[in-house]
Amino acid sequence: MRCVDPSQCQVCIHEGQRISHGNKVILNHDDPENCKICHCDNNTLSCEACVSSAMFSTPTPTPAYATFTNLPFSTAMPEGTCDRAMDLAFLLDGSEALSEDEFQATKEFILGVVERFRMGSAHTRATVLLYHSGVKTYDLQIQKWLFKKTVHELHYTGGDAAFLDEAVKYLVINIYDKNKRAHAGRVAIILTASANPRPVRGMVKMLRRKAITTLTMALGPGVNMEQINDITKVNPENRAYVLSSTGELPERLLELTDYLCTLGLEPEVAKPPKSTPGKARQATTTTTPTPRVQPNPTRYLPDTPPPPTPPSSISPVKDVTFVLEGSDAVGEANFNKSLLFLEEVISQLTEKDELIRITVIQFSVTVTVEIRRWELRQERTLLRQRLSQIRWRGGSKTNTGAAVTRTFEEMATVQTSRGPTPPQLVFLVTENPPTDVVTRPPSTDTHTQVYPIGVGKKISEIDLLSLSAPQRPLLVDDYNGLSKLVHRVVNITRRPVRPRFPTLPPLVVPTLSRLPPSVACEKPLDVLFLLKAGGQFEDMKTFVKAFITKADIEQEQEQKKKKNSKKKNKNKNSKNKNKNKNSKKKKNSKKNKNREQKKKKKKKKKKKKKFVGHS
Repeated sequence: MRCVDPSQCQVCIHEGQRISHGNKVILNHDDPENCKICHCDNNTLSCEACVSSAMFSTPTPTPAYATFTNLPFSTAMPEGTCDRAMDLAFLLDGSEALSEDEFQATKEFILGVVERFRMGSAHTRATVLLYHSGVKTYDLQIQKWLFKKTVHELHYTGGDAAFLDEAVKYLVINIYDKNKRAHAGRVAIILTASANPRPVRGMVKMLRRKAITTLTMALGPGVNMEQINDITKVNPENRAYVLSSTGELPERLLELTDYLCTLGLEPEVAKPPKSTPGKARQATTTTTPTPRVQPNPTRYLPDTPPPPTPPSSISPVKDVTFVLEGSDAVGEANFNKSLLFLEEVISQLTEKDELIRITVIQFSVTVTVEIRRWELRQERTLLRQRLSQIRWRGGSKTNTGAAVTRTFEEMATVQTSRGPTPPQLVFLVTENPPTDVVTRPPSTDTHTQVYPIGVGKKISEIDLLSLSAPQRPLLVDDYNGLSKLVHRVVNITRRPVRPRFPTLPPLVVPTLSRLPPSVACEKPLDVLFLLKAGGQFEDMKTFVKAFITKADIEQEQEQKKKKNSKKKNKNKNSKNKNKNKNSKKKKNSKKNKNREQKKKKKKKKKKKKKFVGHS
């Protein structure tokens, strides 16, 4: 080997950062006046002013000279892209639990997830870790093409084991902690097809301590559901998706990306420096001063007044409805906590290009519309004052079905003659199971999404799943836990509402068949559950608990009383039957005796006649 002088390397250096030969970078991306597009040619970095069309497009670098850079950079943002400040990590199982074809399918799934997100130094950064008996890691990438190239170059290993805990440990210490961003969420998507050889207790503590949200994709029968449940319980925002094989990954892609888009934070865009009159602006680079650049039409310079707000009928509209349970079981104190949660959400809602209208409904026995489509942009202060005036109404029932029906009736009154149907979001906060019949929203209403929020242990996920499908309901332990959902709800309002049909295939939701009350099953039955110890033990326990809550289980004493009463009735019936039989036997015996006596008399008469004739 021979030493190479640094001057012979085809690398440009700018503020301590290396730029490979042939690469282009954008400097001061968010400052139209100082924005530069710089190109590295051998060792020379030449820069030119950004033009409006180039400021928001990504130059395609030469793949042969791909080098990671931390310079301000972001990919283009096409329609439907999710823009979140988030550090996203994919942890991919590299053991023999996945075949080579299944391994390729998981790689395609990773690429599909990233495709929807805007990547950049102030937006989403992504990395992938391949774990088996060891861990193969890569740095966080801010350029989408570089991340895709990394994923494409992952090779199948087929190791004997997959140490997920080692991958998480490396992710936390060597990637997240070394590349900290104060304004960014941390999300790890775990693609696993095997059990971790060691207990996951230490890994769970690390995930909790570092506030990392996990989305676990359980691929096939080789996973350990007990370990997956332990990981999922760390954070209320964690999710676990159990798949029979990697063939179901494409079906879950949209569901996962929709939920992933609600995580993370809103990107912080650096504001251009304010110019002071009478003072010359200091040059930030060594290049010659550039003329003033015309900004992109979607952005406005601070020294130019923004255009007047268009009328409400022209601006894109999104209706957000909050449905709050106000029954006696909730109580006034908890109802006021739900109002505080609602006020905190509204205070964090922001409007960019669309107009948000707020509706608030309270329900118990009756359904009351407290606020009807108040515009957030013009009436934010009045809206918060009106929230403080809403009072708990109480009621002995929880008519969730009536509340949902009334909500959709309110939405049907929206005028849509001047444009397409506005997107509609419904957040239903409830503590108790419904006391009436709840029907799924009509399938024709394609632009409405319902997000039920279950509070406490009295209501289960099954009670709310028919309303939220294909999304999962949001669950919290008590009304104090609603504050943890504020950020999540705000993120949901910021993402586009995708129609369920016809652009998307309708997802089949399993219907839970129940016997009507007139056909009750009263047959006595002894049920014995035999549970096999293993990875799915917790799931089996959940099934047994659900069976016990639904079954009509009586105490032993009541069962004995019923059995004794049934025995007495049987004995009485048997005695009556025996009496009837005995009486019949007596009658038959008397008849037989009479017949025999008659026969004897006839025989005697015949004998007498014969005797008289002989004489």
